[in-house]
Amino acid sequence: MEEQAVDLSENFDIFDMFSPRQRGIAQVVVASLKALFAGRSLPGYKVKGSPAQINSFLDTLVKEKRYMASVMDNGLNNPQTYRQKAILDTATKNFHRQTGLKWPIGQ
Repeated sequence: MEEQAVDLSENFDIFDMFSPRQRGIAQVVVASLKALFAGRSLPGYKVKGSPAQINSFLDTLVKEKRYMASVMDNGLNNPQTYRQKAILDTATKNFHRQTGLKWPIGQ
């Protein structure tokens, strides 16, 4: 698989699926979530940005996976799922603050 680069350090105010950079971030998130749910290692993407931006990206990715797993295991109306959603919302706000990008999934 050819390594693709996604640069988090360029600020965007709006998540635009038609923008090549934004679409690239969404593709990384979706491919990474698929790998996490399948128990495989993360795909070979190169994510550029400051250490804080990359940590925020990875943290939000993990929180997204936990929220989705809670939805699948417990359903949408379960208190545990609401808790995971609140944790994810905090992570996505931090991601937006660090990168200027809106999180690609569920926002």
